[in-house]
Amino acid sequence: MVIADAVGWAGLRVASRHGAGLPAGLPAPSRPFILVSFLGLAWGLVHVGMEALMGAGLVKPGLAVTAIWAVVLVLALRGQGWATYASVVLGALGGYWLTMMHYYNMQLHWYGVVPWMTNPEHAGRDWAGPYNILVSAGAVLGLALLWTGARALNLGLDLRRGWFMLLVSGVLIASGVAAVVLHAGSAFVGEDKAWMYDRLTWVTGVGLGPLIVMTIAVLPRYTAEDGRREAEGAPSSLPSSA
Repeated sequence: MVIADAVGWAGLRVASRHGAGLPAGLPAPSRPFILVSFLGLAWGLVHVGMEALMGAGLVKPGLAVTAIWAVVLVLALRGQGWATYASVVLGALGGYWLTMMHYYNMQLHWYGVVPWMTNPEHAGRDWAGPYNILVSAGAVLGLALLWTGARALNLGLDLRRGWFMLLVSGVLIASGVAAVVLHAGSAFVGEDKAWMYDRLTWVTGVGLGPLIVMTIAVLPRYTAEDGRREAEGAPSSLPSSA
């Protein structure tokens, strides 16, 4: 498979650069993160293409985010430590956040806890099946990118290693609030704000999602490290229950 070959080559490339003397603390993308990133970029292109076929236009923010994400990922694979952090943020925006925002202003039917867009992008019900499947796949890839990104960056639950999780959630919450304000326009300062509060609650919840996912992703490793420190006689980094 082309993607599998690309992931293998990229993994070898990163490994060779580490062997060539990169600083030990420099974050490098892991193979699972590279794989999910490639799949996410492919999803972004398919998403833009499908929406163009649906009549929603080709030049949209999703296309710009996908393009920038691809460039930054290449820089991360070339050993730029900051680019690994940036690719997680852009992947969270272009994958997880973008898919969740599809449920922000769509005609929805709920099957239990599963939302189903009945008339996506106002393109008609014939597009509902393939578009909902595509968006659901994007949500899964977005969550997988957050999971693998947290582990690739070796994040932790202390502030020194956990600040990035707060940053990602902050960026997504700010993006969601900006989307609400831009969509509301002059109605943002109107008297009827009940609908706006509902949407602000939604985008805040969406923004907190990465914090929860990334925390769960690093918890087993963090607990194992803490147990190893205790075995070596070092003080525990977890709060004492006493």
